[in-house]
Amino acid sequence: MLVRELSRGARAALRGAEDQKEWGLSPASAEPPGADRLRSIYEFLCRVPEYRKARGIRHRLPTVLAIAVAAKLSGVRGVVAIGEFASRLTQSQLSAVSAFFSPSLKRYVAPSRSSVHRILTELDPELVDRAVRGFVDQCRSPCDALAVDGKSADGGLMRGRCNERTLVAAIEHASGLAIGQVASSTGGGEIRGARRLLREIDIEGRVVTLDALHAQRKTARLIVARGGDYVMTVKGNQAALLDDVAAFCWDAGPARASECVTTDKAHGRLETRRCRAIDLDCVSPEYVGMPHRRQAFRVERERKVLRTSKTTTETAFGVTSLGPERAQASELLALNRGHWAIENRLHYVRDFTYDEDRNRVRAKGLRRNLASLTNAAISIVRLDGRFPYMPRAHRHFAARQGDAMSQLTRRLFPD
Repeated sequence: MLVRELSRGARAALRGAEDQKEWGLSPASAEPPGADRLRSIYEFLCRVPEYRKARGIRHRLPTVLAIAVAAKLSGVRGVVAIGEFASRLTQSQLSAVSAFFSPSLKRYVAPSRSSVHRILTELDPELVDRAVRGFVDQCRSPCDALAVDGKSADGGLMRGRCNERTLVAAIEHASGLAIGQVASSTGGGEIRGARRLLREIDIEGRVVTLDALHAQRKTARLIVARGGDYVMTVKGNQAALLDDVAAFCWDAGPARASECVTTDKAHGRLETRRCRAIDLDCVSPEYVGMPHRRQAFRVERERKVLRTSKTTTETAFGVTSLGPERAQASELLALNRGHWAIENRLHYVRDFTYDEDRNRVRAKGLRRNLASLTNAAISIVRLDGRFPYMPRAHRHFAARQGDAMSQLTRRLFPD
């Protein structure tokens, strides 16, 4: 094995009797995952409790759910398409997920469309969400920031016809894994749904980014009480808070201020961002009534369309519980931009790739169960790492059903 030094003194450090301090693992990742966390998605689906009576059951719950996840990997959207996907599975593929073996036919039988519809309609969505969350939780990064936001499950086409029309989800900025999801009712339910989700997932040591809707005092207290930190955008829905933050002399150079400038060129636009952060404890300890706030930041965006030379400007404000010793302006700008991961890597994929915007399903828990299975498929593709975009993964798995089924039983960490 040949070793080439990328930094001065690396070879001597490797030969040393003791490891360098910076090589040590963090407390969250020092202990290897236990045996109960080394599981495939199918093994987590096997933990979903059976709600039906034992007599007359042909297709097990894990079998139907696993086939539905594999169908979602292939880009399937509705129940009819899931039934067609199941009818094309081979005997070995059905055997891998313990499908029903018919003594009279002497072969494995795939669940029909009506069976899939009945099970996904009657099954409690909380149980499916819990199984998917357990699978994703074993692969999450303990230090990656989380973006929390809600979306309509039907694109507003069935307004007022469902008490749980809004789904609130959390996604990691870097990996794009859907950490968790809860349902909430209309009329301000997204705020309560976000608080419920923050109570259910582990946010200790993490930074949670939220948009202006969730710039609430109760939400800030909850995040800090559970060991996390927040980065919130401030807009007109919190008028007093916005006035306090905007009233600072941002260009006067207050004490303990940091600033950064970034420039990106993409999609025919040249975008310049200027972020300035100030320490609220030094500048104005009596203002900005957000619990545990440490800094306020301002982001100025200037976009120039290269073809027409048209220039637009935008200014956004925010507050955070991260002190200047933990996050400077460059880190706050990265966190503010990283919040869009939930829009680009989850909401956009579900709205357009899986066409949830035109979802007209009305039956009980069917809509939410389909959304949970979609989150599972998205997380599997992110963990696989072979496909930069979901449509490419769909084309691959649609042409190779065996590969889609093997993803269900593949363990993330070999024994």
